Amino acid sequence: MTIFRLQCIIGIIFLFSCSPERKIPYREPWTKKDFCKANTARFAFYLSKKSKETIRLINLARINGPLFVKTYYIPYLINSEVMAGKNDTAVLLKKPYYGGLYTDLNMNKKLSLVKPSFSLHLSASFHAITSGLSGYAGHDRPLRFEVRMRVFNLFINNYGENCDYGNKYPLDAVMSLLIDEGEPTVGHRRNILNKNFRRLGCSFKWHRRYGHNYVQDFSSGSLFQRVFKKKDLN
Repeated sequence: MTIFRLQCIIGIIFLFSCSPERKIPYREPWTKKDFCKANTARFAFYLSKKSKETIRLINLARINGPLFVKTYYIPYLINSEVMAGKNDTAVLLKKPYYGGLYTDLNMNKKLSLVKPSFSLHLSASFHAITSGLSGYAGHDRPLRFEVRMRVFNLFINNYGENCDYGNKYPLDAVMSLLIDEGEPTVGHRRNILNKNFRRLGCSFKWHRRYGHNYVQDFSSGSLFQRVFKKKDLN
């Protein structure tokens, strides 16, 4: 492959990764304090605006699941025509994955905020770029997931990964992973709402087959962070 062709491919990836933003809107009755507190990635210079917004959205779901249902999940389902109106919960509960998320979020106790990790971001970006170029969907090429975690994130022993394909905007990508339709174990949802996960790296990139792909890498933190975890609460 010539240098010119490589430059063209990198340019295409960059253009697709910099698509127009859709910020997560502030909605009452969230307090401005909690909404701002959920934005733990605001100073993570290495993350795109889209990635920062996904971290904010994930944190809102973690710190107050019932309020997240009222302010983001139900409006999203109405806009997607899954629900006819905000009181149509009886129909929603008959839909296994949609109703399951509704139940899980309403039972969700306050979880710690996840904070951005540069090493996890490198892992997620590497996987998103290589998957996009090859058209691959999964966790284990060109490096097995476990190997990649060891390469990019030394001294961690509790980690997980989510991959989403075809969704261009933060809200759509996160909701897709939370609903997790078609995944019997709802493993993507379980990663996002895992009380042990405290660090997150994520990346939106171009994908040859699906147009867009989004990778999330979670961990319980490095050895140093786990030792001093009492100082790392919200």
